[in-house]
Amino acid sequence: MKTLNLHNTRHSEVEEKFLKFLNKLNFPATPFKIITGKSNYMHKLVIQLLKKNEYHWHFENFTNVGALIATDEPL
Repeated sequence: MKTLNLHNTRHSEVEEKFLKFLNKLNFPATPFKIITGKSNYMHKLVIQLLKKNEYHWHFENFTNVGALIATDEPL
């Protein structure tokens, strides 16, 4: 699964890094993982970008809320 790691990424750089990642994906592109860490603000930024680009998302699992999985379809 393709992964975008946003650790050590400034909040102001998230959108640019996210869009570059999307442009590099081969279609079908999903699922893909975004590692956000546990920052609530980083979660909010990434979730906004996923919604803006019409992706659905869920946490990788219930014990790891530091990674999101993006999909084309809801679970």
